[in-house]
Amino acid sequence: QVSFTKVSSKDGTTPLPGGSFTLSGTAFDSTHVSKTAAADANGAVTFTGINIGTYYIYETASPAGYLMPNATPAVTPILDVTVSYNSGM
Repeated sequence: QVSFTKVSSKDGTTPLPGGSFTLSGTAFDSTHVSKTAAADANGAVTFTGINIGTYYIYETASPAGYLMPNATPAVTPILDVTVSYNSGM
């Protein structure tokens, strides 16, 4: 799984509920992956069922009362993520 918390850019700590995000990329077996998720009441965003691979996360809708960044959301990722195997050791 891939998860993060959406926070206010004003103070960098206040969680923001709402807002939509898309995770897009390629799994280890060259399968294209695209999933959407919304920030919950605590600002947590979680994508489940994500295999090892390389992905980008895009903000596709801002939380209520906030504006999207000036960059085009579908073109400019807010995060790049590499998912790898962790044996827990």
